[in-house]
Amino acid sequence: MFLLSLPADVYQFGSDLLWLSLLVSKIFQFYQILTSTIPASGVNTHVIIVIFSGVCIFYTAIGGLKAVIWTDALQFIITIATFLAVLILGIKSTGGILVVWQKALDGKRLDIFDFNPDPTKRDSFWIILIGVTVNVMSYTTIDQSFVQKFLSVATFRNSALSMVYYAVGVIIITIISIFIGLIMYVRYSECDLFTSGIIETNEQLVPYYVLDVSRNIPGFSGLFFAGLFSAALSAQSAFLNCLSGTIYEDFVKTFLKPTNHDVSKILKIIALITGIISFSMTFLIEILGNIFPLYISLLGLTCGPVLGIFTSGILFPTTNAKGAFYGGIGALLIAACIVIPIKYYEIQGILKYAPKPLSTNNCSLNQTTFIFDENEAREPHFIFRISFYYFTVIGTASSVIFSLIISYMTNKNDPPVDKALLSPVIHFLLPRDEAVDNKVKYNTIEQALENLTASSDQVVSTDYAE
Repeated sequence: MFLLSLPADVYQFGSDLLWLSLLVSKIFQFYQILTSTIPASGVNTHVIIVIFSGVCIFYTAIGGLKAVIWTDALQFIITIATFLAVLILGIKSTGGILVVWQKALDGKRLDIFDFNPDPTKRDSFWIILIGVTVNVMSYTTIDQSFVQKFLSVATFRNSALSMVYYAVGVIIITIISIFIGLIMYVRYSECDLFTSGIIETNEQLVPYYVLDVSRNIPGFSGLFFAGLFSAALSAQSAFLNCLSGTIYEDFVKTFLKPTNHDVSKILKIIALITGIISFSMTFLIEILGNIFPLYISLLGLTCGPVLGIFTSGILFPTTNAKGAFYGGIGALLIAACIVIPIKYYEIQGILKYAPKPLSTNNCSLNQTTFIFDENEAREPHFIFRISFYYFTVIGTASSVIFSLIISYMTNKNDPPVDKALLSPVIHFLLPRDEAVDNKVKYNTIEQALENLTASSDQVVSTDYAE
């Protein structure tokens, strides 16, 4: 997601994404990475999807968490090397950082302080600040793949440090990706690859650029594609491992009482099934358009309501189980009623986002320049023109509001909530009730983490040592 969609997005729409800190997406990696290989390899995309999905599913199902951790570490090194190599090569090919910065300013690629509050703009200061902040919260705070890793360390302090290291790393990688997008704009500012018909999708822009500037450097394109595939495999393997563990813990374990020997087999079967399902879903992405906004849209559709459930639970003591459950369902329906029509309008060409100025004046061949006219298309209703960055905000807010309303309507003799279950931010607002404090004693976060780590180590050593 970083190395392909983010630079291409900056190339077309500018660097508002300087505020963005996104993790590599899950199911979208494979299709995004593999479509980008078409200009370089000429191999059928569907064939590559089958091969690499099979490799990922195999080592995740057989190796388990240990295999995922080791491969992630090695793939991270390859990916970082790719980032740095592309950045250094790009700076040298354009004449230096100052040249890139000045031309990006002239081309309006650095207009990050657009304070227009209009929510129908594709991106602005407020849209990025609010929308992206909630988006990042939706997966770094509640996403199982993140929580699983943060809970796998020995102490709460180490877990907090892991989050800090992650944040610093993502910020650095995001800035590098954005600068790569600016470098590509400088190189192709007088011959836009999209309007001239040289490439068709955003995901093909970075590979085309790398092949263009490294044609005289043997092996560089191989390093680049190795980095892309490493990033995709790393994210997908972590996703499969996490999902298989979650399905086992929440569903299988509830109905079955497997032995330690059976647990290992069950986890491998679940990883295989979920891998096949995610592999099948990659073919659906082919008809849904630009991957970057699609990913953000689906993130808002699914993660927004879940973030709302957690938010209402830790900030509002009046929220009960019925309120949280039905509030989440209501928010999911509202988000779906917004996201699905918007994607339909985009596929039909009714809803389009105009890129920043681009030119084909210096293209070597005679090409017809496409000029986007926003007035030509029939505009959808206001609600269906809201920026996709706000979808998670809408889902979260709807979930919290519905949860509070339903909890109020169904709050009949609900026991008071112990403050240990609520965020310390609101403790000063809670009444002092000795009866509640003495009724049930809960472990602190540190104690719960130590207990969970101890039990997890015991299960992992049994499950994956075979």
